[in-house]
Amino acid sequence: MFLCLRNRFNSRGVKKVVAAAALVVLMGVGGCSSISVKVLEPEQPERQSIKPAEKTVEYQPGASAAVNEAFFAKVTKEYAESESPLEGEPLVNYYAERGFDKGAMQVTGDRTKINLEVDSMFIAVRIEHECLIAQFETGDRSYQVARIATVGPNKDLCLIGNTRYIDW
Repeated sequence: MFLCLRNRFNSRGVKKVVAAAALVVLMGVGGCSSISVKVLEPEQPERQSIKPAEKTVEYQPGASAAVNEAFFAKVTKEYAESESPLEGEPLVNYYAERGFDKGAMQVTGDRTKINLEVDSMFIAVRIEHECLIAQFETGDRSYQVARIATVGPNKDLCLIGNTRYIDW
């Protein structure tokens, strides 16, 4: 029986399907040739760029390390981009001139034991129980800034290891 239906469909059904498809295609092509479609695009209004207000970052005496972190990062960036030498004394003085307490600072040495320039230097400022730390790479003057909790047995240090005594 399946064979009979297949033969009947093949002989009559296929011819009807092909004829109907050809008619649809011819009508579609003929009908489309006389229609023109214009795509309208909406007008784009001129946009004015709005600049965000620049936030002035200043040192806040007596405020926490978190409050002064942005200012510390700004001072670090300025020093890194300056021509000032990457040496302990000018570095400490630069931060002190901008308001940071010299008595709360620590700085690593700028020379090795055999009097070579160090690869990197650290400066840190302790504010309460937190430290603002900057690391400078002496070769390319790149830098990083971090805020961490104080360390040491008395929780009063920012840098562990040999640091330079600040006596100027």
